Amino acid sequence: MKSEGINTVIVGKPNAGKSSLMNILLDEDRAIVTDIAGTTRDALQESVRLGGLMLNLIDTAGIHNTEDTVEKIGVDRAKQYIEQADFILFVVDGSEEWSDEDEQILPLIAQKKGIILLNKADLKVKVSELFLKDKLSWDTIAFSNETKQGLQQLEQYITDKFERGDLQFNDQICLTSIRHKNAVMQAVNALHRVEQSIKYGMPEDFFTIDLMEAYQQLGLINGDTATEDLVNKIFEEFCMGK
Repeated sequence: MKSEGINTVIVGKPNAGKSSLMNILLDEDRAIVTDIAGTTRDALQESVRLGGLMLNLIDTAGIHNTEDTVEKIGVDRAKQYIEQADFILFVVDGSEEWSDEDEQILPLIAQKKGIILLNKADLKVKVSELFLKDKLSWDTIAFSNETKQGLQQLEQYITDKFERGDLQFNDQICLTSIRHKNAVMQAVNALHRVEQSIKYGMPEDFFTIDLMEAYQQLGLINGDTATEDLVNKIFEEFCMGK
């Protein structure tokens, strides 16, 4: 898996619509889609920006019991990706009855964070959201690869989870705009100047100014600004002018 971005693994039984979902999120025909179950035999990885967040999408082989050697390797790899995932997109074919193949996925993802996409919502639905809630305590979005129903809701859901701090990844901070990135770089440069000023025994006036610069730049991200009281406090503690 890639180290940057939210590692988002698409799981489901064969022919649930995983590869079609991958293509919709990428807005291109990247994954092979057929009516033949088991088309995806290995994981396919691509990065996509969704709602300002970078997702590392992994389309996995349909999880089920199989005697096909190659397909079995793909299923085993899918399970490995689930273990490493930051977020799971569990695709359920709502046009079919709940199956043993759906059931065997549950213990693999129960301890992870994710969302259920009740796919094929444009067809007659045979699996209810209430039924899924009893199976797994995740939220459910009625989805359709054909009409793209639920796509905006999915984007908003992932964005809201991230902004609330419910969804994190790799212990890294995600900057969603060039302006924020530039502000952080300016703050880091200012702190490097503070280190140099202290190292060479420069007057306190020098690194106090740089500390304020770092604070101001970070304030451009979180909306905080330096108040007059804070400025006076910094100046007093560093004995400015003495």
